[in-house]
Amino acid sequence: MIIPSHKMWIAKKPFKKLGNILIHPLLLSFYVSLLIIFLFLPSFSRYKLEKVNVKRLFLGTKLIWEDLENDGVSDLINTSNSNVGTAGISVILYPSGHIDQWDIRGQFRFENDDFIFTGDYDGDGKKEIYAFTVSSDSIYLSCISDFHHRIFRFTNKFISTFGLVNGRSDIKIDAPHFIDVNHDGYKDLVFIINAGFSIYPRAYFIYDIKNDNVIKSPELGFYPSLGIEGDLIGNGQIEFVPEGYAPKNILDKIVKYHDSSSWLVMLNKDLEYVFPPVEFPGRDGSIIPFGYPLDSITKKLYLLWKMPPDQGNQLWLYQVNSKGNIVRQKKLTEISSELVVYNLFILLRKQKQMLAIPSSQGYIFCFDSLFNCIEKIDLNQSISNIFFMDVDLDKKKEIIIPDYEANTVTIFRNDFTNPAVIHDVKFGNPSRIRLTIKKMGHKASLLTICNDDMIYTLSYHSNPMFYGRFAIYASIWLAILLFTLIVRKTTRVQIVKRFNTEKKITELQLKIVKNQIDPHFTMNAINSVIAAIGQNEKEKAAEHLVRFSKMYRSLIISSDKIKRSLSDEIEFTRNYLELEKFRYHDTFTYSIAIHPEVDLEWEIPKMVILSPVENAVKHGLSNKSGDGRLLIDISLNDSKLFILIEDNGMGREATLRIGTQSTGKGEKIMNQFLELYEKITGIKIDSKIYDLYSPLGEPTGTKVVIGIPLKKNE
Repeated sequence: MIIPSHKMWIAKKPFKKLGNILIHPLLLSFYVSLLIIFLFLPSFSRYKLEKVNVKRLFLGTKLIWEDLENDGVSDLINTSNSNVGTAGISVILYPSGHIDQWDIRGQFRFENDDFIFTGDYDGDGKKEIYAFTVSSDSIYLSCISDFHHRIFRFTNKFISTFGLVNGRSDIKIDAPHFIDVNHDGYKDLVFIINAGFSIYPRAYFIYDIKNDNVIKSPELGFYPSLGIEGDLIGNGQIEFVPEGYAPKNILDKIVKYHDSSSWLVMLNKDLEYVFPPVEFPGRDGSIIPFGYPLDSITKKLYLLWKMPPDQGNQLWLYQVNSKGNIVRQKKLTEISSELVVYNLFILLRKQKQMLAIPSSQGYIFCFDSLFNCIEKIDLNQSISNIFFMDVDLDKKKEIIIPDYEANTVTIFRNDFTNPAVIHDVKFGNPSRIRLTIKKMGHKASLLTICNDDMIYTLSYHSNPMFYGRFAIYASIWLAILLFTLIVRKTTRVQIVKRFNTEKKITELQLKIVKNQIDPHFTMNAINSVIAAIGQNEKEKAAEHLVRFSKMYRSLIISSDKIKRSLSDEIEFTRNYLELEKFRYHDTFTYSIAIHPEVDLEWEIPKMVILSPVENAVKHGLSNKSGDGRLLIDISLNDSKLFILIEDNGMGREATLRIGTQSTGKGEKIMNQFLELYEKITGIKIDSKIYDLYSPLGEPTGTKVVIGIPLKKNE
């Protein structure tokens, strides 16, 4: 079928318009801006975490920030032990700066730092300070409520005795907090006391402050910690279900519910067993209870059992009824129990409530109420612990994850989005870490992390650069666009000044042809760099971007010239070949041989080497499946510079048969260039093309021989 020429011309018009659009300064500047932003600009997180202050503490000192007087400004609580067997608490009230100090019987001699805490038991809007101390073999509780006078609300309230190991204690106060257990309008203090090898106590405690009454649960034997509490059986009362761990520190015969097993225990408001404890046997196993759903007054009881290592490190999820019977169970195959971090929680994400099980490897496994794994969140960091605190006081708790090995702290929003990370935070003993919020009145609040001997003050806030980045991106694009327009304008002004005579009119014709060459090449070079970016190889992309910038710079500098040195032409061609070599995945190699008698400072027509090299790559080597070779040989013979360009591509005949992606103008433009070059300089450039064949007559490539006469001054 023969297509009329006028229809072919009509078909080519859209492609010509598209080409003009693609090389428009607006789009060219946009391409370069994208490359710069992608390769060189950092990413901007939505929130930012920064160090405000780092302070070293005296050994045994603990600093805590709490808004004691409910005035929107946190006050400083300082605890320490004296050398005379007493413990001290000092308070600095802000913004007044009032300071006072109280001495308490005994010392702060616990294995963790939950011995000092605050709470508002009577609902007057102001917090009291509570402190546990140890004296001899007993634990006492004291309370300070008047911070302007050196008096106590109560002091040295006896709580419990404890066992000793080699004359010392190894007890912990776990998760003291306030709940109105008996519904009398006053909150009661709920806490757990844990002993290690000293065996006892391992029990829940409730202190009814209003009626001055301490309730203690039966000795639990296993190692309890804070689990869940709420109306778990639908009786309108509160029940407590602790977490349980089996360290096997004590003999089975000492207590009934020994620590060779974990035990499911439910306690009522009087800390009595709701049902007989249910055993989950095995040393180093643990049970983690949780209530579901979050927004229900009466919660269903669920349980995660981390089986002991000798039983395969398996994980099981159970639903348990009010009598301690298992009504549903499922083995979780997605994660091993040895990787589970203890902080099990209910996560609200994508408007769904999920059971979230953190893994130390940095994953959050999310399950629905039917125990199906519905999402796996990758945090891209290890998880040592998880804290939930409203750092920015927006009434939503952020998720704080420290990494004790990497010495980092990351704060996520409450659905694990928008992480903000800070490095070089040394934690020391994990059981001594205490996080508090420092309120600053009308200023943004701060997060403090206190460990054995250091306190870090951190600022968590919105990152202005997250939104400002768009202005930066626009500025980069505008700067590149302005530079491009200035270059274009400068080039045009220089051209206009040169063409005042008939010879300059001829040079103008040459400039027009040359200006066809530059955009033609620019499109190909940009394609090469974009191909590198598409392969997500940033280092190579950066390397080829530098090559492209050198070539572009060379084009700009030589925009008013028709000649350049042989060395500049070789460097230009070499950069082009490296770009194309990467673009075509190293399917060809090249070599450049320069004979010793050749002077690299000789001037030759611009693009005289590049143009046939470009044709060799595009029409010969790009269509070859592999093992492509390109040879450039430069020699001198009888005052004539010979440039030989030979490839082992498909040959011109095969190329014409299969067709190419070329616009078809490259060779024609170069011929026009050489004709005008001869007209201006009087130097005739010989250029011959030879088709290469094998002994069997098969095409084996193409050879181009260019002869350039040298003037005497060259």
